[in-house]
Amino acid sequence: PLKDPSHKPHFRMAALSSAVTSRATSAAGFDDDDRALVLQQMRVWLRFFTVANVPRMKALRLGIGDTRLPDPRIADLVTAQLIEPLRAEFPHVTVFLDVERTRAKRYYRGPMIDLFVERDDGLRVNIGDGGATSWLQDCVGQKRERFVASGIGAELIARLFLR
Repeated sequence: PLKDPSHKPHFRMAALSSAVTSRATSAAGFDDDDRALVLQQMRVWLRFFTVANVPRMKALRLGIGDTRLPDPRIADLVTAQLIEPLRAEFPHVTVFLDVERTRAKRYYRGPMIDLFVERDDGLRVNIGDGGATSWLQDCVGQKRERFVASGIGAELIARLFLR
């Protein structure tokens, strides 16, 4: 069951996926390549919302977490490699370290994101989600493979902002 009445069990979305073979493997199986792929995808989504000029959109918020938080070493890496560059490039977007996210912690492995939009009447909606997964590693049996997927609810944007 869906908790948010604006969400539907079936919907149209826009998605990004990125993969790379890592040059090095950490003991946990994840390294800076995961964060680099997340950074690339977040730049795409934030540019999209910047140039799309979505009517009635008042604010955009990007929460970035990691399945290994609250480890302070991970928090420092996420802040330095993701949050600070995105804040500098997109000063109109609120980008924050999401240490409280527990949803999908068993689904993602490493960095994960939530993208929120706020309408001019105060309605705030989680419009996007994504993160690093072990899917590609599992498929090809190679620990050096990195895969990040993210998506936004394109139908939800149309339904909530373009009417």
